[in-house]
Amino acid sequence: MGEQNGNDRGAAAPSSAVPGEPVTVVPAGHPSVLPAIELVRIHKMTMRIAAGLAIAALAVLAPLGQALYGIGVCLGLAVGVWNLRGLEGSLERIGPENYKAGRNRFAMGRMGRLGVVTGLAIVLLVAVRSVGLGMVLGVGAFYGVMVLNMIVSLARARRQSLSAEAGSAA
Repeated sequence: MGEQNGNDRGAAAPSSAVPGEPVTVVPAGHPSVLPAIELVRIHKMTMRIAAGLAIAALAVLAPLGQALYGIGVCLGLAVGVWNLRGLEGSLERIGPENYKAGRNRFAMGRMGRLGVVTGLAIVLLVAVRSVGLGMVLGVGAFYGVMVLNMIVSLARARRQSLSAEAGSAA
């Protein structure tokens, strides 16, 4: 047996694995692997929820006299969408067949976007504290929503996998 991915699923690593590099081997159809169409659905749902949160933030905070916090939340949610779209674009440009060759460029793109987001947050926190705090909350809310959408999708895939296994065993 070759290297395994640490989950002890019993699947062997491919014989072309390079020693010293991590190898992830997950059986096809395993519930921890989401098909690309499911990831697209998760991203679209996350963006729709982010738009709703932005509207809600302004609708709730503006009448309370905290419109700058609402603007910051909207900005943070927009930054989350921008970062997600950048990630999708990077993955499309690299493609799964060129991942090893393009992963450094991919990582640099992610680091560049992270640097821009961090720099913007710091500048806003210093210049206009309420907008900066709102932005930090907005970015956190965006990624919280995305993680929750991922958890729901993985749970759904797991449930379908278990029901399929139970149906084939019967």
